[in-house]
Amino acid sequence: MSYLSRLPGAEPVLQIIHVSDLHVVATKHPAAQTVRFVERWARRVGLTGLWRKLRDGTAPSDTFAPVVFRDFVERITVNDPIWSTCPTWLVDTGDQTTYGDDASFTLARQHITSFAAVYGRNLPNGLLSNLHGNHDAWPEDLPLLARRRIPPHTAAMSTAPRDFAVRNAQAPLRTPLAANGEIQLFTMDTVNDGAWQNFWAPQGSSRIRNSTKSTPYCKPIRGRMMRAISGYSRPTIRSTFRHHGLGMRW
Repeated sequence: MSYLSRLPGAEPVLQIIHVSDLHVVATKHPAAQTVRFVERWARRVGLTGLWRKLRDGTAPSDTFAPVVFRDFVERITVNDPIWSTCPTWLVDTGDQTTYGDDASFTLARQHITSFAAVYGRNLPNGLLSNLHGNHDAWPEDLPLLARRRIPPHTAAMSTAPRDFAVRNAQAPLRTPLAANGEIQLFTMDTVNDGAWQNFWAPQGSSRIRNSTKSTPYCKPIRGRMMRAISGYSRPTIRSTFRHHGLGMRW
């Protein structure tokens, strides 16, 4: 039974399905062999933190997971007597792949599109899949071992088959509320493409949060977001989706 049945007068206006960190590896990727070599070396010399980071960060996705997730999406968007009546947003917040290769991007987008197709009806602006994570920015190799390949890879992030919104605040998904109000969703690129910061993702996020340097990812994110949302006079509920968390006051 939905919790809404216990709230007199409550009506569903929107449900958001959040997808993240698919970590698709479409083929037996050559970089996986490098990872295993470095992992064995790290264990042998006692670098426990590096070994665990490699093990956890490069584990491929469960190929059966998309099947189970599609069943879940169908249950809450088609079969549920309450939530099937309201709009649904499917939002992916990055790390669609492990190594950032085109074959994995293509397969990941197929999974995400298949989740949206379960709706069985046309939901305008109901699918958002252009946020990338630090793994998507990997140049088909460990970033620490491929520093020179990171800039051209990042430059290609906004082209097919990736089509990511790189370094920009994006226009929101929207759905109306009563009294001429609106729910809006904005996206922000929070990935740092520096080799070290990208590999140690939490540190990369922290650098964005605290740095005052004028690198593309470290310019004031709050200013970019405020410029993106300016000009809206209607009563709104705004939500920001991003891959990394940001410790900042709004």
